[in-house]
Amino acid sequence: MTYDEEQKSYVATHHPFTAPVPEDAGLIDSNPRAVRGQHYDIVLNGMELGGGSIRIHQPASRRRFSRRS
Repeated sequence: MTYDEEQKSYVATHHPFTAPVPEDAGLIDSNPRAVRGQHYDIVLNGMELGGGSIRIHQPASRRRFSRRS
């Protein structure tokens, strides 16, 4: 996530439904910059071949993490 000065809030810069690393989920309210996402790239010889992410599958968690400010 990136802090948007105009909105005075954090906005998604990758995919807004990427799940946080489980041990970081508790930081979403106190220190959102420290929360890591579960996303990945596959790289071969310096070339990105693809990537993806683990999505938030629980609707309550998706609502909670997508409305951070």
